Amino acid sequence: MVGRLLVLAVVALSMPAWASAPATTPPASPAAPASPQAAPVTRARDLPFNRENVLKVVSTHADEIQGCYESAMARRGATAKDAPSGRVLMSWVITPDGLAAEVKVAKSAIGDSLVTDCMVQAIRFWEFPKPATRQPIEFPFDLKPTNGAKTPKKKEAR
Repeated sequence: MVGRLLVLAVVALSMPAWASAPATTPPASPAAPASPQAAPVTRARDLPFNRENVLKVVSTHADEIQGCYESAMARRGATAKDAPSGRVLMSWVITPDGLAAEVKVAKSAIGDSLVTDCMVQAIRFWEFPKPATRQPIEFPFDLKPTNGAKTPKKKEAR
């Protein structure tokens, strides 16, 4: 029994030495890549309000707008050959909070409410740089089929 207590006492007395000993880590190999640092995400609201930054926001959502068009054409059963294409001029106000308000269709060559209603709903959720005062925006979107059903080319008779 005394032998066991002596072993426990030696182990207990040496524990602080273990805790204060410097941790040894293997040296980094020269071929090992550095750990990737997460790049800070810049929100649109944190950017300075200027034309270029507003255009950046709109361009980041271009696929969303095209998705409105493609989805509506698919629901209508339109093919790439018969789907309407053209310009839709959207209008909205960027508030001092960087939000889109008063979103509406100013003019549409498409004339399809499924497309334009979807566009209005999408733009309402976009975040923009914060202007000092409310800023009216008009922006044209040129819509045309990109992934609709293609009509096969006719083979020439030989």
